[in-house]
Amino acid sequence: MSRRGNKFIAPTLPDIITICNPPLVPMPVRVARAPPPPAPVQAAPPLVPTGVPVIEQTPLIWRHKDVDIELGSRFPYSVDDDAEGVADFEVRGKVVKSFLGKDPMYNQNLNLKATAEDVSRIKAIVRAAPNSDAGRPSFEWPFEANKEGVFKFVNKDNLKFDFAEIFDATETSNIYDVAERRRHSLEAKEVRLGSRAIVEFTIAIWRKKPERSGCTFHLISVGVMEHARDNVLEGFQSPKKRQRTGR
Repeated sequence: MSRRGNKFIAPTLPDIITICNPPLVPMPVRVARAPPPPAPVQAAPPLVPTGVPVIEQTPLIWRHKDVDIELGSRFPYSVDDDAEGVADFEVRGKVVKSFLGKDPMYNQNLNLKATAEDVSRIKAIVRAAPNSDAGRPSFEWPFEANKEGVFKFVNKDNLKFDFAEIFDATETSNIYDVAERRRHSLEAKEVRLGSRAIVEFTIAIWRKKPERSGCTFHLISVGVMEHARDNVLEGFQSPKKRQRTGR
């Protein structure tokens, strides 16, 4: 009831309904939102040791050269290369032995101190060749015994002349440009003990007898990347220590 002055007035029915059922006040409604999708996770690139070039190896096929069929030597050829030349490989390091001068009685030789990683890389290529005996303990590798990472390269062609494919890599802007190499060619005597060099070579896998098999690193080119000091003895060996022609 309400009171007006001294009189009490009974509430009407609508007033009673309003009192008992107050009007509903709309409450704010929170709409739950789905969380944003997680950002795609990108795989981290493979870790590569600083200073080690990454070289993608193309598929190889191994076959005989005409002159080496009787010797049983097989050489690698690139599957994707239309050229007839053999596939070549590359290592870099310090010269520890050099005889690249002319002498028809002896092969031309170059020994280079590279890395254990280079050794593993080249061994993996030879082991992957079909019918390779490289997994046998008796397989003859052209590395210096008891000297880790020392490659032994040989040239058996045109021994009446100095080895010709030698160039000054410090003077070339593109060491793979053959024409530029020839503009900066060097003499054999300039590849000295202690020089740093880049060597291109190919591999011949051979089998003489069932009990003898191995491979040979055939020299293709030598690029001198850092010349040895003048007071470093040259790495030419006496004739008694040189490797005679033939395998």
